[in-house]
Amino acid sequence: MKTSLSSSHYQNLAVACIYTCAMKHFDTGDLERFANEIAACMEKQDNAG
Repeated sequence: MKTSLSSSHYQNLAVACIYTCAMKHFDTGDLERFANEIAACMEKQDNAG
């Protein structure tokens, strides 16, 4: 089974964004804001890439 380039690309973006956002919100436990930031981060990264 081959992974497509775009799938791999999004997976790497997701990992980077989740890691970054998790470091910021780890202590707050604000999961809704956490999820929103991940989505916004991925969208921004995707547009930049």
